[in-house]
Amino acid sequence: RVAGLQMTPTSGTAGGSAVIQLRGAGSIGNSNQPLYVVDGLPISNSTFGQGALVTDRPNRDMDYQNRAADINPNDIETVTVLKGPEAAALYGIEAANGAIVITTKKAKAGRSTISYNGSLSTRDMYRFPEGQTQYGRGFNGVFNPNNFSYFGADINQIGEGGGKVYNNIDNFFQQGVRQSHNISMEGGSERATYRLSTTYVSDKGVVPTNKMDQINIRLTGVAQLTPKLRTTTSFNYVGTNNDQPLRGAQGFLIGILAYPFYLDAQNYLTADGRRFRTFGEDANDLDNPFFNVYKNINGNRTNRTVGNVQLEYNPTNWLSVASILGADIFSTRYNRFQHPESNAGITAKGFVDNATENSQLLNANLRATAKKDFGKLRTSLMVGSTVDDRRYETAAIYGQQLYLPDFNSINNTLPTTQRNKATLVQRRLVSILGQLNLNYGDMLYLSVTGRNDWSSTL
Repeated sequence: RVAGLQMTPTSGTAGGSAVIQLRGAGSIGNSNQPLYVVDGLPISNSTFGQGALVTDRPNRDMDYQNRAADINPNDIETVTVLKGPEAAALYGIEAANGAIVITTKKAKAGRSTISYNGSLSTRDMYRFPEGQTQYGRGFNGVFNPNNFSYFGADINQIGEGGGKVYNNIDNFFQQGVRQSHNISMEGGSERATYRLSTTYVSDKGVVPTNKMDQINIRLTGVAQLTPKLRTTTSFNYVGTNNDQPLRGAQGFLIGILAYPFYLDAQNYLTADGRRFRTFGEDANDLDNPFFNVYKNINGNRTNRTVGNVQLEYNPTNWLSVASILGADIFSTRYNRFQHPESNAGITAKGFVDNATENSQLLNANLRATAKKDFGKLRTSLMVGSTVDDRRYETAAIYGQQLYLPDFNSINNTLPTTQRNKATLVQRRLVSILGQLNLNYGDMLYLSVTGRNDWSSTL
């Protein structure tokens, strides 16, 4: 438990994003999420923005996982939450909304050990909006089959649906299952230790086709090269496959709530394999929720590598110098396929909206810390410098008018409709920082911190 920390899932689906705030929001238009620091290295917690797509969407109809979800809880040793001057002094403007500082597990000297832990959980939908099954489509008691407001005539009087009632909401949602398996191996001597951890997570959501699979591998080594020089090296690979349902005005939820209760939504295809419609051949007919999730595709695949090297040199018993070099690199491929018979794709006769995002975060910092006692006066002085380089590049392509209605490929779109878009954001941040702590007899305390950042954005 952390005082003032709020965590809010944005959609509740497997592999969905989550918003974390420390002691409230600090900005109306910008991100309010804290900076994540793992073993001294700031890492990316970015969420893909649909503005980088050719269609330039407003992030309302799709949910993209934020990259803090790549942190493996089985590898966490300690978590420290910073907010305010403490966070800003150590991590600068990137920590304007606070910082979550994570230290990962290291092996202890001794015999090699292998451990396993796993978990399995299920989740079910149990609260649904209450609906009525007496009146059909229309207004003011008048039947109108081309209307989705259920204020028409009594269905028993007009015979609509033959008197049958289907629980389409309960039939649509499934039981969600999440399982996690972790195997770790560690050991070593007083001079060198190692720890290898592998975790596999499979999360199937309550919405059909919604699932997230992730493999997380971390290798950490610690070596005492000399009595005064110590090095720590870590390498982390994360691979994530994420399939999300479409949400918003053209998502499954509105479709399942508005679908006629006297029709079985599970029968979403006709005998010749086309979409079953309650009326008409245009976009006025709401999407069948089963057709929506089984015929439309919204997925992304991420490969991420995080590595750092730490060197700590202690020339005297009161002075230490530490340097950290790190890199956080990931690539994500996004794919949205809209079936030509779906409401979102009927005007364009189907479309494919793809993007590839490449992200690179390089960080280097050098810090020297001196601790000295002068009688009752205990002093500590830290000075340092940091260089942070971030590069985000997205290449997007869009095409419409599918030749084959169920073939998900940009090559299946009419060439004259294909469009491309490239986005590049590059930022470099150079900082110097210092901190002085004075303690006299455990009665008087003085702490002075300072930091200056120079930022350049391309």
